[in-house]
Amino acid sequence: MIKPQRLQKGDTVAVIAPASPPNQHNLKKGIEYLKEIGLNVVTGAHLYKKTGTWQGLMNSGQRIYMRCLLISK
Repeated sequence: MIKPQRLQKGDTVAVIAPASPPNQHNLKKGIEYLKEIGLNVVTGAHLYKKTGTWQGLMNSGQRIYMRCLLISK
């Protein structure tokens, strides 16, 4: 089994919600916490958008994951 390295201060994490709209209060608290522990937070372009019952644009899920992978390199 490959285990990823532990996150450290200064690492970058991406917050996305490709399937359903997040609870805005919990989302804000979570992002604040990640910043408090020293992580750089990048939010998905469609994190706050809604289209019907899907978060953001329904066909953008794959693009969101690809952007996150590119950020990590």
